[in-house]
Amino acid sequence: SSTLFPYTTLFRSLGPVLRAWLGTPGLIYPAPGIAPVFTSFGPDSCLDPDHMTEDPVLIREWHVVALSRELGDGDVRSARLLGEDLVLWRGAGQVRAWQDLCVHRGAKLSLGKVTADHNLRCPYHGWTYDGSGCCVRIPAHPTQTPPPRARARVYSCREAYGWIWVSLSDDPAPPPVFPEWGLEG
Repeated sequence: SSTLFPYTTLFRSLGPVLRAWLGTPGLIYPAPGIAPVFTSFGPDSCLDPDHMTEDPVLIREWHVVALSRELGDGDVRSARLLGEDLVLWRGAGQVRAWQDLCVHRGAKLSLGKVTADHNLRCPYHGWTYDGSGCCVRIPAHPTQTPPPRARARVYSCREAYGWIWVSLSDDPAPPPVFPEWGLEG
């Protein structure tokens, strides 16, 4: 249909970029009737996943990482954005996105659990982080207050249009607005 044409054209034009993100060098066919282009994405390319977090434009933007309905209250899952491993979790109805790394021993927080008091507990030694990313409990030292530097790296996260959006920047751009979707962001 005619309403799909702009989106089809957009996706065809994004073919080389999407191919680069997937790390697949080779022939890319941008659209029927257009000559194929050979691409090679080496370690110095700005499209190399290991270097995308160095792009100040990309990290300031909001990116979709999951469907909202796929992350229920108390759920934890992993995601990857611009080469960065993320843990997505929902506690007390609020979705959060952090670097998928426990500051204690480097375990993946995405393998952890949400506690009854809506905190995220690491699967390895049980360090527990509150919604702001601060460590609030170290099981090996239950009477000791965790040091202030014991914090998870927290990213900007929001829900809009049925999706979970994340920005890796401390100063993200304004969230995208899609009035044509007829939904509130």
